[in-house]
Amino acid sequence: MIKFALHQYLPKRYLKRASFEDIDRHRMILDFKDGKPYATRWAAKEICNSLSAMDLTNTIVVCVPACCKRTTTDASRSFHPSFANGRAQ
Repeated sequence: MIKFALHQYLPKRYLKRASFEDIDRHRMILDFKDGKPYATRWAAKEICNSLSAMDLTNTIVVCVPACCKRTTTDASRSFHPSFANGRAQ
């Protein structure tokens, strides 16, 4: 099993000293976790772009569920269709 991260983890305590890009990425990740449509499109696009250069023959991509069913359902509704199409829309 291979696990990888697209971006470095940024603890909340370092946000005061973070760059604009890091703060924006942190906000997008939190909005994705909350199931906001624009953030789920962003996440699908980020993942599709990073995986497009890889050979995914015999590969299964699994999205780890959120901490509660409602949040997982909200995020999944718009994320999975975009990701399943092979390109972020």
